[in-house]
Amino acid sequence: MDIFKNMFQLVSLIKTKEKHYVREVILKIKKGERLLDALKRDGKQMLPTHCIINKTLTGIGATYCELVSDRNSIIVEPNVPVIEGKVKKHKGSILGVYSGITGQKIEEYIQKHKSKRKIMVTPESFQRLKETLEEISIDIYNEFFLLFDECEKLIQDIDFRESIEAPMDDFFRFREKAMVSATPLIAADPRFEKQGFSILKITPDFDFSMPIKLLPTNNILEAFLEEITLHPGNICVFCNSIDTFESIFCELSLDLQKQVTTFCSEGAMEKLTYMHSKNFNRKAYSFINKLTKVNFFTGRFYSAVDIECKSKPHVIILSDMMGAPQSAIDPRTETIQITGRFRNGVKSVTHISSIKEDLEYRSEVEAQLYLEGTFQAISTIKNLYSKAGSEGEKGAYLEALLGMSGNCYLNEDGTRNEYKIANYYDEQRVLELYTNKNHLLNAYKAIPNFSIDFQPKEYLFSDADRLSRQRAKTRKWKAEVLLRQLDRANHLRFSENPEHRKYYEAQIQQIIRSPYEHTLFECYLSKGSEYIRSINFRESTMLSTLKKKSLHQLKNCPSVTRGVHKQLETGKQYTASEISAVLTNIYKKNGIPVNKRVTASEVERYFETSTTRNNRGPKILLISTK
Repeated sequence: MDIFKNMFQLVSLIKTKEKHYVREVILKIKKGERLLDALKRDGKQMLPTHCIINKTLTGIGATYCELVSDRNSIIVEPNVPVIEGKVKKHKGSILGVYSGITGQKIEEYIQKHKSKRKIMVTPESFQRLKETLEEISIDIYNEFFLLFDECEKLIQDIDFRESIEAPMDDFFRFREKAMVSATPLIAADPRFEKQGFSILKITPDFDFSMPIKLLPTNNILEAFLEEITLHPGNICVFCNSIDTFESIFCELSLDLQKQVTTFCSEGAMEKLTYMHSKNFNRKAYSFINKLTKVNFFTGRFYSAVDIECKSKPHVIILSDMMGAPQSAIDPRTETIQITGRFRNGVKSVTHISSIKEDLEYRSEVEAQLYLEGTFQAISTIKNLYSKAGSEGEKGAYLEALLGMSGNCYLNEDGTRNEYKIANYYDEQRVLELYTNKNHLLNAYKAIPNFSIDFQPKEYLFSDADRLSRQRAKTRKWKAEVLLRQLDRANHLRFSENPEHRKYYEAQIQQIIRSPYEHTLFECYLSKGSEYIRSINFRESTMLSTLKKKSLHQLKNCPSVTRGVHKQLETGKQYTASEISAVLTNIYKKNGIPVNKRVTASEVERYFETSTTRNNRGPKILLISTK
């Protein structure tokens, strides 16, 4: 089975419930042409109606094409930043409708603009726009052309944002309408076929691929920190996980932290504020502001937004499958969209991704069987409910029915929700890519947008190692996890290859952070992991052990040893008080702590000795030096 092919492909054909197909029309586009140029060459002055426009290339002016058209238009945009950017750029000729825009503002715009009304609206605000226009006697379905931009978001976002589907029933009621995206994913909604939709596939007659470095790794944090050292200038980082960004932010130097900006939703900004209430280096915005050295972008900036840079940036895409599976990037939609945000182009693109072999997913066939089984189970319980003879029976069946997992794939009236079903298939397809680095590589090879530089990289310590330390609930368990990782790496410490030893030291610096961890590591070097376990990881005992070891090292250092050998001679006998006086004086001169006097037995550190006794007391014979 080819995991890169399923019913929701980058639309070459749309398969409907009745297993018929929507016709596809090819329109060639030449290098340097805009979409409007290609349309005019084909005899079209505007975007055609009843069309799903697969424009293939980002930044060729599909939205612009509608904004300058000679008709009234409503453009549904999934994300607010796109609307804000277009409104700012077109200075008063466009109305943006989203949260906070009142019905009064809509009415004022309509009164001021008698023709070529251009309204951009989020899916959540579409109903308010519709109701306001109807209140002032505007026939929205016949007087406006409706364009749903970045239509793949209908499928990709609906699992966490059900409201994105809100305009769809209205969409099919418009006399003129279309969908558009460079990376469309279309659900098997039968209304497309019933209303005679076709696919207009824009096909470049030139090579439009761009180079991308694909870097699957077991440690995205280390890979990222290495990657940014390779690139002077602006770096734009895309990842749909605030937590991943925070892990990276905390690893940066204080100077570099001051040069980091995060662009995210207002909700994510609140999370950042909470996490960094005492961190004054943190800069975060819900709109695109001036770019700094390192710029983090969350999912709301993946598509349609124009990001302007004075110089071409380096783009880094992160998929953190260990810490944040929701950050899985779909190469054939999201990577294409991300690289298309920069109208002046980019210097380089790198996709850094962890691979999780045990990531749970269902193949296309398994997903289909799962959904069919779920719907059959719902149908069975419904049938039992309808035949139930008592109130108790009905209540039990109803409770079972309401708790069934398959309900999330149904509309309120019990019919199939094709967009949620499509989301499920698409999500499983993308997850499978991240179970094997070759799956991810093949996904990139399957699309013409990229030429791939494949550079897999393994590190001594992995994302799983880092997360196991971070998620340890007690200090003792965290110490145990750390000991296991140190034992696993210990062979490099004694390697004959100096590069291995250097690598070991660099990796140790990355994982040993707190004062307790430093104490544990020093004790590990001195006594080993079993000793630390035997003392139950007690910090006080480790410190005492290290203190004793430190005194031992001081007493045996070359300068002390030379001094003792110079003042005490082999072959001679000394009283205990004579030896004690010499050692006490030498220890004090070398900064070694002394409690009143040093005992004479300490001389055994430096000499082989024997003791004789006579009437005057014991004498210590220094036989030879050690």
